[in-house]
Amino acid sequence: MPATRERADLEELLARVRRAVARTCPRALASQADDIAQLVIVRLLESGRADGGGEPPPTSYLLKVAWTVAVDEIRRRSRRPEVRLEAMPSPVAPEDPERAASSREIGDAITACLGTVAPSRQATVALQLLGHSVPEIAALLGWSGKKTEHLAARGLRDLRACLERKGVIP
Repeated sequence: MPATRERADLEELLARVRRAVARTCPRALASQADDIAQLVIVRLLESGRADGGGEPPPTSYLLKVAWTVAVDEIRRRSRRPEVRLEAMPSPVAPEDPERAASSREIGDAITACLGTVAPSRQATVALQLLGHSVPEIAALLGWSGKKTEHLAARGLRDLRACLERKGVIP
């Protein structure tokens, strides 16, 4: 019956985590309470506090982890606001082979032009094309904000010039 006991312990921990999240989660994130509870469980597992082998974590610890996860979620939302699906442009329809081929050609041109950009600028441009902000790129590459900003601006200028020479953009 050890498996049954472990399951009961896990269900009790999950109920305690949900109560902790309900106490610490602001109203703006109430619809995300289950997601936050899952993130709390993940953090507990990562820290070794929910492995089931020892004492269950105290309520004060659960409240602290739930609060930290909620704050992290608020910060994540403020850094990169979510865009509603209705506001996003529709993707290329699979039934439109001409448009898909055109998109592929543009993608190939961007890849080729990115290869002509100076190596110090390539990383910043590639990360910007992937959607990272300048501060995020600076943190990822370990550079100052100004250095990253200048390399990104110059790299994008080089990329734009190459795409104009290829006739991809006017």
